[in-house]
Amino acid sequence: METINHLLFQCPYASLAWQSPKVDMFTNRALSSSLEENIQTMVLQLSANTSRNNQHFPFLIGWQLWKSRNDLIFNKVSHNVYSIITKEEENLVEWICATTSTHQPSPHLSPPLQQAYWQKQPPGYLKCNFDASYIHNNTHIGVGWVLRDEYGIYKLSGSSKLHQGSSPLEAEGMDLLHATQYLWCRGFRKVIIETDCRELHKLLHNQCKIASMESLIIDTRSWADRFANISFTLVPPECNQVADKLAKRAIIQSLASQIYFYPLSCISFFLFQDYINNAS
Repeated sequence: METINHLLFQCPYASLAWQSPKVDMFTNRALSSSLEENIQTMVLQLSANTSRNNQHFPFLIGWQLWKSRNDLIFNKVSHNVYSIITKEEENLVEWICATTSTHQPSPHLSPPLQQAYWQKQPPGYLKCNFDASYIHNNTHIGVGWVLRDEYGIYKLSGSSKLHQGSSPLEAEGMDLLHATQYLWCRGFRKVIIETDCRELHKLLHNQCKIASMESLIIDTRSWADRFANISFTLVPPECNQVADKLAKRAIIQSLASQIYFYPLSCISFFLFQDYINNAS
């Protein structure tokens, strides 16, 4: 009978995951037939005198086992048990990166602006908001960006479909690189680029490192060096709604791979809706 305890701990597939040398929680003890005892062991791992990775890794293994079971049942996709461990190691690094508070801003990039609503930029600067839309197992991601002047007046916007990234974070990184290249090619040299992706913001400001994102970050910084002045700023999702709508629209519509520009009337509607949401 498939019980929760059997699924997560006792079936041969799950047992292989827990017996991996990288998972040291159950290495020297037998898995219990009691779900409560196994969960208690996981909880005790949180207070163990070990690294943060080891404390939280068992919970991510359990989560990935559950996701793999659902993928097998509903999508007929079978995952190698060792790929689960590799995947969760990457997820753990991203999660710790996202939840660790650090204060090491890059000397080359401006510190984040703390704001609860969209703010005007200094005279002579343009502000670019960007966002990506990621759907698991889809062949493409949607990216969108909107450019406004120092008075908040709409200047340009773009939307495109790019080849699928391996994660939502990689999709955000691809969108940022895409938008940065576009701004430079259009001749803009003083820009503030805003994102609502906290993980990407930390990567840009050298507050953490993720191996799979290193190439995108290096490419983005290389393009950023060409600008007279550029900064990457973290904003709440409420300040990024127009770019979010453009990115989702790119997924919904059957767009070609080249850039599409939206008419002013369409963007005006998005901006008006953005204003109403912030005002409320």
